[in-house]
Amino acid sequence: MISKQELYTFSKECSELQHSCYKNVNRILEKMTQYPECCSDLELYTKQCLVMSKLCDYLCNCCCNAECISSHSLKELKSKCKNIKKSCNMISKKLPKECSVYIRCDSIPKLCNKLDKY
Repeated sequence: MISKQELYTFSKECSELQHSCYKNVNRILEKMTQYPECCSDLELYTKQCLVMSKLCDYLCNCCCNAECISSHSLKELKSKCKNIKKSCNMISKKLPKECSVYIRCDSIPKLCNKLDKY
């Protein structure tokens, strides 16, 4: 169980991940037209960003309203982070560096890593 003091930090970090994923969707869709050979990977990454955004939204609401986060929710977050990091790694190998940076394949895994400590 996360302490009340840690909830504030967790909520802030999870909110950063939420906003980054949410704002990233249109960027990814834009790159799908430029790199049709990577469409399936980018489609998966888009779906993962949408799911992550909603999951973080839910967890941030839990922090504010219930003042706790269940262990099941944390396991789900870690599982989704693991999957999105795997996708980013795969995409980074296939696309040019500036493109993978543009679709946040460098920053989203870092934000996920911050949440691994909980």
